[in-house]
Amino acid sequence: MPLALLAPFCADDGRLLLGIYLLGIATDVLDGPLARRMGHTSQVGAYADSLADKAFHAVFAIVLAGWAWVPWWWIPLWFAREGVQAALIVAYHRDAFQYEGFQRDALPLGKATTVLLGVTVPVVLLGLPGLAFGLTVAVAVVGLAAAVHYGLREAALRRR
Repeated sequence: MPLALLAPFCADDGRLLLGIYLLGIATDVLDGPLARRMGHTSQVGAYADSLADKAFHAVFAIVLAGWAWVPWWWIPLWFAREGVQAALIVAYHRDAFQYEGFQRDALPLGKATTVLLGVTVPVVLLGLPGLAFGLTVAVAVVGLAAAVHYGLREAALRRR
């Protein structure tokens, strides 16, 4: 997340912004396996990591839209999954930290959404608007499918 805070200061330099983004993604890819290898894992840590990842992408999204790398209306498409998940948290997890099992493993569609967004941002910064738009639509569609899947999983778990 601290890397994302550099983004507004170099938003005019696509190559530098791309380097910061890729470094942030690399640290995100490595932090989970490193924590597991060192035996430093917890539900709170996994949840915090997920929130930090979302914040990292949100900062970049705001910077990209603010400096006209992308139109503002792309941002809700990039974060459609998170919007639905927020509603699910309200619906299913009013007492989120009151019971065990709050932290659920990510589903393949959720991981696919994250990977698609992780590819979309560099494509934007490389100046490929047609491809970036197609990826943006894919992020929204796969993200919404992931959110529905998360919701169905929670509903099934609640019926048990």
